[in-house]
Amino acid sequence: MIDIILGDCLDIMKDIPKGSIDLIVTSPPYFNARPEYSSWETYDDYLTFMHKVLANMSKVLSLTGRIALNIPDGYGRNPWIPLYADVCKLMQEQYILRGSIVWNKNNGAGKTSWGSWRSSSNPCIIDEHEMIIVAHKQYPKIDNACEIDKELFFSLVHSVWNIKAETNRKNHPAPFPLEIAERLITFLSGENSIILDPLLGSGTTALACRNLNRSCIGIEINPDYYQLAKDRLSRVQAQLL
Repeated sequence: MIDIILGDCLDIMKDIPKGSIDLIVTSPPYFNARPEYSSWETYDDYLTFMHKVLANMSKVLSLTGRIALNIPDGYGRNPWIPLYADVCKLMQEQYILRGSIVWNKNNGAGKTSWGSWRSSSNPCIIDEHEMIIVAHKQYPKIDNACEIDKELFFSLVHSVWNIKAETNRKNHPAPFPLEIAERLITFLSGENSIILDPLLGSGTTALACRNLNRSCIGIEINPDYYQLAKDRLSRVQAQLL
């Protein structure tokens, strides 16, 4: 079952039965990095939003449930805001942290952030990675675990994943790579699991669940991205017929 819902996740999650979700995979908006889909007056407003989302996700997550949350290491240049560190602190109020995965996007070759060109006067650091925070609700072990291929398992347990970022941004400014979603779902959920993405975006988590025979609830507030997610799933379904 793949259920994509149009609406505000803070409202929709109130209607999801408590403890019914086995895994949450999501990539929330990155503060005001992309104003076309995220805009808060202050950074504190953004952290307040994240606190509410994390608290509501915790309510619907089962006691053995897990969460994988993709977030930038930081935001901005001068000053640089440690967004990942701040979100980790918020998550510790609701979850037990298990570690982090460094998503190495391999996209820095030839780039410069123009703080200072070929000079030590004011160089800036180019962002080539993002972070995926992994945590569980209360109990660390699930009962419906799936066996994972040996080679794949070894690639999953290491803390650096080398996966190129999506380059097609025609319909969404920050698409989430399908491989990331599929790896997280394989790594952190078992048979008959229900996966939630409360900030669905272009629908990648739902598509990964479709590919891996998992049930999924996806919530998206933007009507255009909601329709994009629906269309992506419909195209995959049509190819299978």
